[in-house]
Amino acid sequence: MDNIEKYNHILIKAFIKNQKQQEILVRKQGLIQQVYDYYNFVPNSELFIGFNPAILKTKSNKSYIIGVSKEDFICLQDLGCQSQRLESMEQLEAGVDTAISGDEFFTFLIDETLQRQFLTSLRRVLTHMCITTLKDYKNQDFKDREFSFPLIVKHDKDYEIYLEHHNHDLNLRNSWDTTVYSFNKTEHNVYGPFARRAVYFKQLAKFTSDAGFNDFVVHKNLMYKSLIRKNYEHVISFG
Repeated sequence: MDNIEKYNHILIKAFIKNQKQQEILVRKQGLIQQVYDYYNFVPNSELFIGFNPAILKTKSNKSYIIGVSKEDFICLQDLGCQSQRLESMEQLEAGVDTAISGDEFFTFLIDETLQRQFLTSLRRVLTHMCITTLKDYKNQDFKDREFSFPLIVKHDKDYEIYLEHHNHDLNLRNSWDTTVYSFNKTEHNVYGPFARRAVYFKQLAKFTSDAGFNDFVVHKNLMYKSLIRKNYEHVISFG
């Protein structure tokens, strides 16, 4: 989870600097609620795999988070987060109703073995469904491979620009390294590189089925946008 924690540090930092926090909270929570409404389901407990602003507005009785560092979790608590931080899913003493992982979490699991292992572990603790996001890599335009669309985060008169560069492996067609650059008027930061691997809808559907999940839905009218790029990702649920 080390790479996941480092990537989520960028997301948390971007959210803290964003002057539209409440607007983002409502939008992210609303997206998750639409998936719950699709299944006519009200969760009692939620597991956030990595940072999603919706954790600050969760309506469930119990919520947990993995994939964030101790230092970043303190920042979330300062924002009002009431959830419990876990080092891994194995720390869950009982099952959890739903899991939520945005920002293409599964692409950070850099080979099929890791993807399958994580889904098997998730199946052991999950009682209902997982909500995640993915780009449509099968139909991705070649010009979109190298860079994500940059995003500007504004706070009063200050701003921060985020730009992701994807360096694709010439020998491994579906693998690449993502480096994130952030800069403003006076300073710049470089994060990464983060090893990534493309995940396709049909591939994820098969892996979830093999792990014991039954339903796999790509929600056609629901799209997710990260805190540090303008690209949209498809919302997927399986349970």
